[in-house]
Amino acid sequence: MKITIVGLGIIGGSYAKGLSMKGYEVYGVDKDLDTIKYAMENGFIKHGETTPRNLIPMADMVIIGLYPSAIIPFIK
Repeated sequence: MKITIVGLGIIGGSYAKGLSMKGYEVYGVDKDLDTIKYAMENGFIKHGETTPRNLIPMADMVIIGLYPSAIIPFIK
């Protein structure tokens, strides 16, 4: 199962770490390249990007780990 996580902060990063440790194929979207790099270096995600354009369409599941106030603008 391919899982894309949007937002790799405390909540999204925790999901990424836990799911990757369980053997899921995890991808990440975050606006901060350093956060993506950290997640990849530590094996939390296989690949990450700053925009969801490529990663959401190929995902079997999408987890949104954004602040509640950021969810609607992200979806738009």
